[in-house]
Amino acid sequence: MQHQATVYVIDNGDDHLFDHANLHFSGLKTVNFDCAQSLLNALQSTHNDLTESCILADIFLPDMCGPELQKKLKRCGYDLPIVFFSPSNALIQSIQGMREGAVNVLEQHCSKAALLDSVVEALQQHAHICQRHAEEKQYQRRYHRLTPRERQVFSLIMGPEGRPSGSREISERLFISKRTAEHHIAAIKEKMEVPSTLALIDMARLYEC
Repeated sequence: MQHQATVYVIDNGDDHLFDHANLHFSGLKTVNFDCAQSLLNALQSTHNDLTESCILADIFLPDMCGPELQKKLKRCGYDLPIVFFSPSNALIQSIQGMREGAVNVLEQHCSKAALLDSVVEALQQHAHICQRHAEEKQYQRRYHRLTPRERQVFSLIMGPEGRPSGSREISERLFISKRTAEHHIAAIKEKMEVPSTLALIDMARLYEC
């Protein structure tokens, strides 16, 4: 991890989660909150510029339950993995939390090893999310370099039924010469910064389908 990973801890005050989640010994930074809304307010101040992070929270919070928090995070655009602590009588909320995408739901008195394993898994998941978002931003930046015609050609790189289209097929669909289609494809490869037509096909498959 290039930056110190952050664990946002939300404690309902009943079981001393703040103490149980003391992860500083493993090189993790913890930021504590006493309710879900306090976390949401803090996230808004970051303007979505988050390094590797995750949330560790009681499934019952003073202002909302865990699944409600997950839905609010999604509505606000915060794709943060979450690990819940849950009492044994919260089966319904635990199932809802997992359905909403929680990394894990732990018993309140789980071992520190189990806690750390779940937190590390959540941080790794967020690292992948951040990487994907960065790649999508890079793609959008390059895509905006294309002319309207090049975007049209790019949209046809993947043909019907998910099969790649060659320059001849593209030329026939756009009523242009094969040489012109090849010229557009070469320009697209340069602007999208891909080394080969195969890489361009992979990019089209990922973003255009």
